[in-house]
Amino acid sequence: MINKYKKIHRLIFLLFISFFTVFLIFLPISFDEFKWKSFWFIWKVNPMYPAFADLYILNSSLETLTLGKNPYIENISDPWKRLFNYPPVWLEISSILKLDNKNSIIYFGLVLNSLFIFSILILFFRKNFSIKIFFLLLPLFFSSSFLKGLERGQTDLLIVSVTFLTLIYVKRKNFISFIFLCLSILKLYPIIVIVFEIFKKGDKYLYFLLIIFISYLLLINDEIILILKNTPISDINSFGFQSLNKSLNETGISFYFNFYHLNFVSIIFFIVFVLFSFLKLFSKNFLVSSKSGSKLSIEEKQLFLISSLIFISLFILLSNYDYRLLFLFGAIPYYISLGNKKKFFLFYFLFFLSLNYGLSSLFELSFNPPNFSGELSNLNSNIINKFIAYDSINLNLSHLSKYALFLFVLNDFLDESKPIIFRKIKLFF
Repeated sequence: MINKYKKIHRLIFLLFISFFTVFLIFLPISFDEFKWKSFWFIWKVNPMYPAFADLYILNSSLETLTLGKNPYIENISDPWKRLFNYPPVWLEISSILKLDNKNSIIYFGLVLNSLFIFSILILFFRKNFSIKIFFLLLPLFFSSSFLKGLERGQTDLLIVSVTFLTLIYVKRKNFISFIFLCLSILKLYPIIVIVFEIFKKGDKYLYFLLIIFISYLLLINDEIILILKNTPISDINSFGFQSLNKSLNETGISFYFNFYHLNFVSIIFFIVFVLFSFLKLFSKNFLVSSKSGSKLSIEEKQLFLISSLIFISLFILLSNYDYRLLFLFGAIPYYISLGNKKKFFLFYFLFFLSLNYGLSSLFELSFNPPNFSGELSNLNSNIINKFIAYDSINLNLSHLSKYALFLFVLNDFLDESKPIIFRKIKLFF
C-alpha cells in the first residue's frame, strides 16, 4: 500500500513539474512575437509566429470554413497559406474545444507540450530518479528536433505522449488496441500497431477494429487524397526513403543518377534494406545481438517493439518531419536494460545525431536573430536556401545518419520479432 501511494505521489509530482515548467517558460513569451522569436533563436530554432504555428492551422482552417471555403483546397485564413492536411476529425475537435482564436491555440499548445514532457518524465523517472539517466537525456532534450516539436506545437507530440502513457499504465490489451484505433483516426499511421498485433495473434477483436478503421478511410476518402496531395515531401529536417530520395535528387547527385524521380543511390539504399531484412531473418549468425535479458522487463520490451515499429514503418512508407523521431525515446529504456554498453552508446550517438539533423542545424542560424520586420516566409526561404547552398553535404550526411539509425533499430526489432515471424511463416507452409 505504501508503494502504491509513493507511485501516485511521484506521478502527481511529475505531472506538476511538467505543467509548471512549460507554463513558466512558454506562457510569458507566447503572446509576444518578439519575445517568442528571440527565445527560440537563442536555441537555434527557426521560429514561426503566432506561437505553436502547426496548431494554428486548426484555427485558420475553422476561419476558412466560416468563409465558405474548403481549407483542403484553399486555406485563405492561414498566414502562410498552408493547405489543411489533417483528417477532418481535427476540425470537429477544434470546433468542440473552441480553438477559433490565437489565445485558445496557445493554451492548447501549452497543455499539449506539458503532456509530452510528462510522458517523457514518466517513461524514465516513474520508479526512481537517476542522475545518470537525467544527464544522458539532457542533450536529447536540447536537440533541434525536440525543441522544434515544442515550438511548433506538433500534434505528433500528442500521439507520442498517449502511446507512452498507454503502454506504461494500461494493462488490458483490448483497451490498448482501442486507444491505438483512436490515435489512428487522428493521425492514420498508428494503425500499423493494430496490423502488427493482428499478425501476432489474429484476434477477432483486432480484425473488428481494423474493419472500423477501413470504413473510416472509405468515409473520408476524398479528404485522404487531399491530405496526401497537401503534405509535401521534405528533404530538410526529415527522414524516410522518400525524403532521402528527394535529398539526393536536389543536391547535385540527381544530375547523374536520376531516373523518373527515383535516385539510383536511394534505390541502392532500399535494396540494402531488403537484403538486410532477409539476412537478418534467415541467417542465424548475421549481426546477432549480445544482450542480457535478465534486466529487460516485459514493459520495456513492449515499449521498444511499438516505438520501433512505428519508426520503421514511417521510414519505409512516408516522408516525415523529424518530430516523429521522438517515438524512439520509447526505445531508450530497452537499450539501457540490455546490459550492452557499446550497443547503447551507438544507439544514443545515432539518435542524437539524427535529432540534430546531422549536427548541421547547430550552426543553422547566427546568434544574432534576423530582422523581425521581414516576412517570416522570406526568413524561412533565406535560411533554407543558405542551408542547401552551403550545407548540402551535411544534409545528405544527416539522412545517412537516420538511415544508419533505421538499420540499427530494425536489427533489434527483427531480433525481438523473429519468433513471431517464423511462427506465422510455418502456418503457411
